[in-house]
Amino acid sequence: MVLGFTKTMMIGNKRVPTNFEDKIKSGVKIHTIRWDEKDRWQDGRKIHFATGVRSSRYNCFKEGVCKGTQRIKIKGRTIFIDDLILSQDEVDLLVENDGFDSEKDFWSWFDQYTPFEGKIIHWTNLLY
Repeated sequence: MVLGFTKTMMIGNKRVPTNFEDKIKSGVKIHTIRWDEKDRWQDGRKIHFATGVRSSRYNCFKEGVCKGTQRIKIKGRTIFIDDLILSQDEVDLLVENDGFDSEKDFWSWFDQYTPFEGKIIHWTNLLY
């Protein structure tokens, strides 16, 4: 299944590069947080990492396998994974592993969607 990534995102009122393609290829970004109402992502599903999804600029830059998912909820500035509240150290790790350059950037992105409920899609064996 295709897992699409943007090349830029809005942080505050500024469009900034995500560098997600490079971060995924180098192993810095090791999971992604998504809505998954249909429960599409499950262990063993093939992943086609891509940019430009549903456009003439489609680029599948890597293939992988879903190693697992975890439920994530964000309410205010509290993050729950599988109903457990993350400590500050765990939040720092989540932010880094999701490819954000800083916790400030993470909150700038997710504040617009809170409260948020979705899944963390893992392509490594790390779970929280």
